Amino acid sequence: MIYLLDLKKDDNGTWLMTSQSFLELTSFAESEADAPIKGVGALEEAIVARIDDGDAIPASATHQRTQALGGKTP
Repeated sequence: MIYLLDLKKDDNGTWLMTSQSFLELTSFAESEADAPIKGVGALEEAIVARIDDGDAIPASATHQRTQALGGKTP
């Protein structure tokens, strides 16, 4: 499954991560290099919380959508 994260430099020097698929997801990283690790953790927590609450899990991003945004997919 592929979920896209929006990564933006915050005004205090950290990196802010959000997701259009999981609106409840907000996470921060100290560096851009650390963002993927923090982002995966935040996604895992969002998925587990939805499962626990009996809420739907969003569909994965398509290969075409990921490519259009410049991402790489396996």
